[in-house]
Amino acid sequence: MPGLLFFMKGRLRSPVFTYVRVIAVRRERLDSITKEDAHREGCSSMGAYRKAFEKIYGFWDPDAGVWVVEFELA
Repeated sequence: MPGLLFFMKGRLRSPVFTYVRVIAVRRERLDSITKEDAHREGCSSMGAYRKAFEKIYGFWDPDAGVWVVEFELA
């Protein structure tokens, strides 16, 4: 998957607004997410990240494995 190029859209029928290239994919435990990772996800703190994660996925289990996808603007 690294090296693949994807387009990003705001809504289903909206025009493409940017392209991203996947540079790394790895699996980590949820409790290994750092404050810097939370900021890269757009959250102001770890607490805000946890709240957003729980709202999206319905749970917070520090031992759960999550996929981390790093990308760059293409």
